[in-house]
Amino acid sequence: MPTESRIETVDKMFQNASKPRTIIEDIDPITKLGCIYDATPQGENGLNIATEFAKNLHLPLKTFTTNDYYYDFKKTIDEINNKEVDSRNYIDQFASEEELEVEIKVLMGGKIKKVFAMMNSEFEEKDKLSGLITEKLIENNFSLLVAGSPLMRAREDTGTLGYYLSILLKNPKIHSNFFLVPDQLTKRGDSMLGFVSYKQKEGTISTIIRRGLSIRKQSQNITIVGLIEENTLEMIARSEIDEEEADLEAKIIEVSGRIKDKFIENFEEVDISPKFELNFNYNIEIGNLTSIVKDQLEKNNPSFVLVRSVSTLDEHLHSNAESIARIALGEGYPVLILYD
Repeated sequence: MPTESRIETVDKMFQNASKPRTIIEDIDPITKLGCIYDATPQGENGLNIATEFAKNLHLPLKTFTTNDYYYDFKKTIDEINNKEVDSRNYIDQFASEEELEVEIKVLMGGKIKKVFAMMNSEFEEKDKLSGLITEKLIENNFSLLVAGSPLMRAREDTGTLGYYLSILLKNPKIHSNFFLVPDQLTKRGDSMLGFVSYKQKEGTISTIIRRGLSIRKQSQNITIVGLIEENTLEMIARSEIDEEEADLEAKIIEVSGRIKDKFIENFEEVDISPKFELNFNYNIEIGNLTSIVKDQLEKNNPSFVLVRSVSTLDEHLHSNAESIARIALGEGYPVLILYD
């Protein structure tokens, strides 16, 4: 008769054998490379990195040059309007002090009037710069698009993404993966760092690995961090706790262990072909999203960050992917946002 320990060993063997495996034997090749260049520090950084990709991947690089001249015009128009208001106010104040009734007549050149009229008129989406860029990106369908972040603006004015990138990243008709580059690049190492959120769509881990393999330089390693947010644990614990149970903390600890074990299982199910000679590491972190991402960036000092955005019916750019991208860009790291 087999001993209990032997039976347990055999059971474990069957359990392990029955688990589905994700075997990575091929990559998702980059076949078409694009870049948007503008007259900003991040635009220059983006062009430099896009050039490195082109050389490393042996691909031609298609570049669009663009600048937000409307923004400059709008600032000028606002300044003119402000001057007009200041002039009127000055005359009104002066007339009041002098106890005099004054008629004010504004004189403005015909060309300036035409510019004012044009700036105040409505334009169709296709005639706007954002519409034009969108049209070109849909038409070209780049595998990888490199762009400065924010696009055509200073970070101080618009944050890490900005007006134009927010439009492009959230458009479901654009199927390119975006490689975003900040204005101030920190001193970076040679590894790649991916982030996967709890309950993210199945296949995210292997998707990040495949894309990392397709653009890495020789011998670059990949580390993927599994993110479990504390508020998620509490939410799950509260939904599962019985009315008779009063110890929420104990339930959170139990849920935390269960989710962490499942995360580990997901990572362990991925097999990478030895032909890639990839040193792949993973770890799982529990806590506040911002703190975890910043801490991992400091510890790993990656060449760039990878994050996957899983589209839904009402959200093309997933909020978690956007949050991680904003944090990494703000810390000076380029970010590759992958789409389905």
